[in-house]
Amino acid sequence: CTATAATTNVWGDRYNTSVTVSGASTWTVVVAITAPQRISTIWNGTATWDSSGTVMTMRSNGSGNTFGFTTMTNGNSSARPQIRSCTSG
Repeated sequence: CTATAATTNVWGDRYNTSVTVSGASTWTVVVAITAPQRISTIWNGTATWDSSGTVMTMRSNGSGNTFGFTTMTNGNSSARPQIRSCTSG
């Protein structure tokens, strides 16, 4: 599968990212953010984080092929999330 991220809204201290998955109806997407940024809210998926809190694994939850999240910049307003992988199933 392929996952494509787009920054949809930017405010002073946070921004939203929308990720669209193609090529699979059930999927697992790994997203990395840059410290000290932190993801504060997610939607349309089930998320787990690694111990650093900067790598999120998002799994489909039946809400379709688009998910999103809000990232708090915590002083780093220039970095954006990177898609590490997309796995079907």
